Amino acid sequence: MTKGIEKVKEFNNNIDYWINRYSEMNGKNVVGRRDWSQDQFNEENAKWASKISPFLDLIKPTKILDFGCGIGRWVPLLTAYTKDYYGCDIIEQAIKTLIETYEIESKNVSLVENNSIPFGRNKFDLIWTCVVLQHVIDDDLLKHYLKHFSNRLKKGGHVICTENVLNAKSSSYMRFREIDEYQELFTNAGFTFVDKTTFISSKEPHAVMLFKKE
Repeated sequence: MTKGIEKVKEFNNNIDYWINRYSEMNGKNVVGRRDWSQDQFNEENAKWASKISPFLDLIKPTKILDFGCGIGRWVPLLTAYTKDYYGCDIIEQAIKTLIETYEIESKNVSLVENNSIPFGRNKFDLIWTCVVLQHVIDDDLLKHYLKHFSNRLKKGGHVICTENVLNAKSSSYMRFREIDEYQELFTNAGFTFVDKTTFISSKEPHAVMLFKKE
């Protein structure tokens, strides 16, 4: 094992938390508030989609990587723009649920192992990630992932990320970062900040942020 892989294995990616959460919620609504009903979940999804779609309309993606895809919350929205959909996650059972639910080819959805994003370099024109980076507690791990984002994107490719930017104390499974912190992290990874929009989801402020690989 190389020194680099050993370092990656030291990072905290909260896999035990997410495996337990998937089990507790029986593979349903793994993301979102635990107390949401299915109707509330659908209502929130529609609200979020209305804020995300303008960025997708601008980019017109042809090949998308859904980073932290889970059980496929955003598959319907993303595949409305392109059928060339790829996803990855740290929970194997969630990936299986996504494949079965949406009939996505298994070769297009992969497990993130050793915190390494699959699928090879210069492949995608968009990486989409929703309320995932806020659960990357370790700043070094987040920088590691952003480096992988850059490697997986084609030149001029984009990242759309939606994160909770509440100015609040972090927890054992969530790291609150404000918009300017995300801007700095992405800029240091070789991205340009393009635009943002903010909206209120239930009790918490989220931001949709668009970055471009130079």
